[in-house]
Amino acid sequence: VSCIFTVFMTSSFRIYGKYVLTGSFDATARIYEAATGREMHVLKGHTWYINTANYSPDGKYVLTGGDTTARIYEAATGRKMNVLTGHTSEINAAIYSPDGKTIITTGRDHKTILWDAATGKPLYTRLQLTGNDWLVYDEDYRFDGTEGAINYLYFVCGLEVGELAQLKD
Repeated sequence: VSCIFTVFMTSSFRIYGKYVLTGSFDATARIYEAATGREMHVLKGHTWYINTANYSPDGKYVLTGGDTTARIYEAATGRKMNVLTGHTSEINAAIYSPDGKTIITTGRDHKTILWDAATGKPLYTRLQLTGNDWLVYDEDYRFDGTEGAINYLYFVCGLEVGELAQLKD
């Protein structure tokens, strides 16, 4: 009964082999043995409820997201491996790529971030602007985007601010 109650009170859950993973409103994720309902690990560290919880494709890691962070845990031990920081608002979704080499997160801050799963470093950040305009940038702030995105960018030199569109002209 406690296992059913716990799953009912969660915001997400996944099954991998003989284990059940839950992300909960109490800011924890939990791994249960599916056959017995026995709690294997409590994954702590988030400061707000967990919106998403997923296994890596090989089942070795657990990825959670909810507050402004995504977190990677070792599934067998529950040990925290990495904290992905870069969002400024609640993370809605976090998932591994099919090959397990990258992670993608998206949040209420209108950002979608592609991460290196091994290092936890952001590779690219996509920012959704007004309408259908968007901008993508890397850690060195090299960017690309829609034609209308240039209207949202500014060049700063000292205290002088100029529109980036001016530089292009």
